[in-house]
Amino acid sequence: MLRFLITILIFSALNACSTLSKEECLQGNWYKVGHDDGREGYHSSRYTDHQKACKEYKVTLNYHQYNQGYDDGVELYCVHEKGYREGENVNKYNNVCPASLENDFLRGYIKGLQQAEDALRWERDSIRDDIYRVERRYHREENEKEHDRLKREIDSLESSLNSLDSKYDRIADYLSDARRLLD
Repeated sequence: MLRFLITILIFSALNACSTLSKEECLQGNWYKVGHDDGREGYHSSRYTDHQKACKEYKVTLNYHQYNQGYDDGVELYCVHEKGYREGENVNKYNNVCPASLENDFLRGYIKGLQQAEDALRWERDSIRDDIYRVERRYHREENEKEHDRLKREIDSLESSLNSLDSKYDRIADYLSDARRLLD
């Protein structure tokens, strides 16, 4: 039974790495695959990953169709509104926009990152206030069980703060990169 479960887990893990399913490979709608990749902001080098995924099914991708779809999809991705959403969600920009569309996308991206940064700053300040409040209670508490519970709460809040600090650093890096590209 254990061997069976391990086999299923390994098979699931291997399938999770594929960029395309067997059905998608066999359908061969390479324009759509490229269009979807471009529209989602993936780098065009993802074509190579798709090739590897479909090689298992003895299917060859049509690069011309993929590339045509990709170019059309990137035009939908590289707009101000999409840049804003990508920045607000703190997604990394993969430098996929053509020069004619990149500045508009990056302006939106920077605004979205700034919005995320402002929200994160507020959240960090709120957690710091919570840590201060709980630490004060912790130092006054005499009941051992409550003392232990407060310590766990402090640890949890500090862990959350560390996670937010990492995200804040990532935003700062993304903003720096985007501003450099915009100059």
